[in-house]
Amino acid sequence: MKALEIKNLCVKYGNNQVLENIDLEIEDKHFLGIIGPNGGGKSTLLKTIVGLIDYNKGSVKIYGKKPANLNGILGYVPQVSQFDKDFPINVEEVILSGVLKGKLKIFKKYTSKNYKRAEKIMKKLDIYNFKKRQIGQLSGGQLQKVLLGRALMTEPKMLLLDEPTASIDSSSTTQIYELLNELNKEMTIIIVSHNMEAVASYLDSVACLNKRLYHHHEKQLDSETVKNVYGCPVDLVAHGIPHRVLGDHPEHGGEEVDRSSN
Repeated sequence: MKALEIKNLCVKYGNNQVLENIDLEIEDKHFLGIIGPNGGGKSTLLKTIVGLIDYNKGSVKIYGKKPANLNGILGYVPQVSQFDKDFPINVEEVILSGVLKGKLKIFKKYTSKNYKRAEKIMKKLDIYNFKKRQIGQLSGGQLQKVLLGRALMTEPKMLLLDEPTASIDSSSTTQIYELLNELNKEMTIIIVSHNMEAVASYLDSVACLNKRLYHHHEKQLDSETVKNVYGCPVDLVAHGIPHRVLGDHPEHGGEEVDRSSN
């Protein structure tokens, strides 16, 4: 059974076609990275897989089930910018909220099993020592670990992350990717990132998305795919190092050059 099967997926916001004829299949415990320009539909694709956004056409199945019937199969880490850091809630409470379904219940009573699971996660992510700290007092890297911990509360089979290392320092970025690399032994991971160079060594494959999706089931992307997605030649990064540098825009009279690394 495939971990993820997307066929002919189309998503519209009003009259704006955001995703068009998306096809994607990945196996269990695959680590997929998704890149693409701003506004290309990367966050929309993740939200559609999770079931937060309805699609107009096509199908989405996660381990053979539709998004509405997942029951804890998926873990989702949104962009930090979408998280209210002033909300009066501490680290432990955020992580525990990962077991809540539907609307937030203010007087929800968690079970001893929930608390034990949260404690195990906090220790694994090295955030246990400040479990009672209000989230607004955390660094960017610490907050990202908290959101990751929340997503892990249901012991998901698939984890989706939207720009998990945006606006955090290089040390925290490395820690996050090392954690994801370890988690990948247990679950499928899909990550949206602009910093594909930092994560490339951990990935099984990379996909490019700009309304349409290009996935070649490998880490290295060919220049034609990248050009189709971004609309112009850009630096191409593969296996964590610059692999090929593409030339100037044609309108500038530049020629495409190949400077492959040895």
